[in-house]
Amino acid sequence: TKSFSAKDSLNIYIFKTSTNGVLAWEKTIQVSTVDDDVAVTAEEVSDGYIIGGYTEQVNGGDTLSDMVLVKTNKTTGAVSWLKTYGANNQDEKIFDISLSTANNLLVTGYTNQSGYNNTLLMKADISNGNILQFISQLNKPKGVLYLTGLNSVFVVNSGDGLCHMLKATNLEHMFSVILSKDADQLRYDAVSKKIYVGHGNGAISIIDGS
Repeated sequence: TKSFSAKDSLNIYIFKTSTNGVLAWEKTIQVSTVDDDVAVTAEEVSDGYIIGGYTEQVNGGDTLSDMVLVKTNKTTGAVSWLKTYGANNQDEKIFDISLSTANNLLVTGYTNQSGYNNTLLMKADISNGNILQFISQLNKPKGVLYLTGLNSVFVVNSGDGLCHMLKATNLEHMFSVILSKDADQLRYDAVSKKIYVGHGNGAISIIDGS
């Protein structure tokens, strides 16, 4: 939604409705006062909602982005906490988030900070947004999925088309499945215990999640 900031830029807009579509609340969240804020993904937690995305010009120049996580109250939509992650003169964006049973948030994203190798999978505390752990050996990770039964994390890379299975406790690599490039979507069917991965030019692969 448009804001009244210095550049009439975009802000994050969220709303909640009842099951029959009646508006319960709506909120506009401004992160940067001079440039665009973009929401990419969201996750419901026990006491609210967490939104992942990016914002322009908080920790750097006008053309650069910083990662953003925002937690809102479930009843009112009020902001519980807001975190930006990034460095001056560096570019960072969040692509996807997923909640684990340990009440940690798993975040995939991109950064060109030295040492992050242009990619990022990080684990954040949902109570305050603090980073608990990150790994950087992935090739443009996009989709992320946590499976309770396996206590494992699945991540797909758009760069090399690999789907990785990691231990949720320490993000240690367990195995990988080779798909095609541009893998970016992960969905899980709890009935069949199958993982569906979107990749390539409209392809869908199925992985046994049992």
